Amino acid sequence: MNKPVVFLSSLACLAIVLLTSCGRDANDPGTEFMPDMYRSPAYAVYSSNPNFTDSLTMQTPVKGTIPRGYTFFSYPSSLEGYEAAGRDVKNPLLFTEANVAEGQRLYAIFVRIVMAKQVKVMEI
Repeated sequence: MNKPVVFLSSLACLAIVLLTSCGRDANDPGTEFMPDMYRSPAYAVYSSNPNFTDSLTMQTPVKGTIPRGYTFFSYPSSLEGYEAAGRDVKNPLLFTEANVAEGQRLYAIFVRIVMAKQVKVMEI
């Protein structure tokens, strides 16, 4: 076959595919090939669930989970509370070269990505 015939037939097939792939109804979402991949079945909180051995959907929280409404510090949200917290709460990490280097490493990983620009890391 010569090249113009192959090119024109490929172009015609592409045009047919493009024109027939678009439907007239703008609200039609089209065909879902794998709906279970992103739309999983939901279970009610107190219903039975075949995925667990005790058949309960609501499981006990993992050890160390922070409950709702928990306050970390008993200081009020005021200027006096902020000053008292600054006076009473101490950093558990010592100011050492190893801790500063680890902080710089974590800063470079997490903060620079968010800020999307180069930031000079404080040197000791």
